[in-house]
Parts: sequence; structure tokens; C-alpha cells
Amino acid sequence: MGQFSVKTYNPPGSLLSATQQKVVREVKIASEPEALVRYFGGLEIPVSRIGLEAGPLSQWLYAGLVAAGFDIMLLEILAAR
Repeated sequence: MGQFSVKTYNPPGSLLSATQQKVVREVKIASEPEALVRYFGGLEIPVSRIGLEAGPLSQWLYAGLVAAGFDIMLLEILAAR
């Protein structure tokens, strides 16, 4: 099972870093729950947990991903280092 961290930026998209001690993929997609659900749902790697960087969009993204059945964590990046 893969654990993923999501670093969101203002539009046009998000930088997603799939991690298992290293970055395995980076993509830019829309910072919208529906786009993230499609992306994570379409991965060939099973997703066990997603970490979202705390920020202006994090509560909205969190709610959408949890509603789609994903296990989500909100991370304060400075505290996580």
C-alpha cells in the first residue's frame, strides 16, 4: 500500500509526491477534490493514506477525499520535518 503526500499550490494545480522514503511520481493537477479523487483512484499503486499540507484549501480537499473513502492526514509541513 502506498502512502502519499500532497502539496497544494494555487491554481493551475497541485504537486503530488508519492512517497515510500522517496518521490516516485510528481504530477500537476487541479486543486479540487474531484480531480484528486480521480487521480488517486486511477493509480496502479493501492493508496493506504494521503497526507495533505495544511493551507487555505486543505479543509475543502480533506472533506472531499474523506467523502470518497480515503484515509487523510493534515500535516503542518514545518512540524513534520
